[in-house]
Amino acid sequence: RYIRNDCKAPLTTFPDPQNDDKLTCDSKRIEEIFVDAWRDVYNRPEGEQPPSWTKFLEKYGDYIGKFGHISDEPLTAKELHDQARRFDGNSAKGLDNWYPRELKILPLCAWEDRALIEKKFKEALRYPDSYLMVPLTMLRKGDGRKPRQHRGISVFVGNYRITSGAWWQRIIPELMKWVHPDAFGGLP
Repeated sequence: RYIRNDCKAPLTTFPDPQNDDKLTCDSKRIEEIFVDAWRDVYNRPEGEQPPSWTKFLEKYGDYIGKFGHISDEPLTAKELHDQARRFDGNSAKGLDNWYPRELKILPLCAWEDRALIEKKFKEALRYPDSYLMVPLTMLRKGDGRKPRQHRGISVFVGNYRITSGAWWQRIIPELMKWVHPDAFGGLP
């Protein structure tokens, strides 16, 4: 934390609730503490029904506009190329070792090959397993002495980030027709 001059650096020791909150530096035990603390957030309790879209619509439906047609055709090379060029060239590389600054300068013809691969993913209705295995790092919020004072952040492969961004670009024009002007985050 002294080198980076920030308060996000992970703690090297952590209070262990099963040992009178004495500090542990055992990384496996710290991981168990985090998993235990966040388990109820990410796992639905046994017997609990999944959320109801109908109930959500009843409560918030007046605020949600109708979407017009959004193409679900496979992404084109131009869409992928344009999305790569939107990236901040200084952002972190993905798990596939591609830096955004590298992806930004690829010519359109490179994206023609990638578009064929993305089409295969769409036809198969799934991404490859390597896209599903995402490491997660916990960043401190506040003093970070409790597991819930951390937030997980993950780094996806660069190509997945481009693909999801290209799909988002297709949705934005329809979304902007009804989203509230005070809304922010991911919007133009």
